[in-house]
Amino acid sequence: MARYCLSKPASTNSAQVTRLVPLGWGVGCAATAGVVGAGARLRRGTSPWAALLGLSGVLVAVAVVLYTGRAADFFLVQIVSHALSATAWALSIAGRWPLLGAPSSAWSSAGAPPGDVPRRCTRLQPRLGRPVVPAPHRIAVFVPLWISGHVVALGAARVAFIRPSSPSL
Repeated sequence: MARYCLSKPASTNSAQVTRLVPLGWGVGCAATAGVVGAGARLRRGTSPWAALLGLSGVLVAVAVVLYTGRAADFFLVQIVSHALSATAWALSIAGRWPLLGAPSSAWSSAGAPPGDVPRRCTRLQPRLGRPVVPAPHRIAVFVPLWISGHVVALGAARVAFIRPSSPSL
C-alpha cells in the first residue's frame, strides 16, 4: 500500500478538492535532485566535503519525511538548522565573542600594533549582527507554513529566500 501526502492542506470545506500524491514520488525526486545538485557542485570545483554536506542535508530531510509520512516535514530540518544557527550567532554576540567578528578581527589585525586591535573591533561591531538577521525572518515565514502543511508555499518560500552563501560585510 502506497503512502500518500497532501499536495495542499485538507479543509473542512467539502467543495475544496485535495489531490493525493504518492509520497515515494516526492521523496525520490528530492533525493535525485540532491544527487544531481551534489554532482553539479563537484563539477563546478566545489570541495567534495561541501557537496557531501549538502547531499546529506537532503537525505536527512528525506528520512524525516519517510519516518513521519508528512511531506511538509521535508522543511523541518531546515527550520531547526535556522533556529540553531540564529541562537548560536546571537549567543556568540551576547557573549562578546562573535562567531564572525573574533576570527575576522584576529585575521585583519595580524601584524597590527596592539593598540590598533580595539579600534578595528569597534569598526567591525555594527556588522556583526548581519548574519543573524535572515534566520529569524526565515523562521517566521517557514514555521506557520510548516504547521499548516502548505508544501508548495514552503517550496516557494525556500526559493524566495535563496541568497549568496557568504554574507557581504
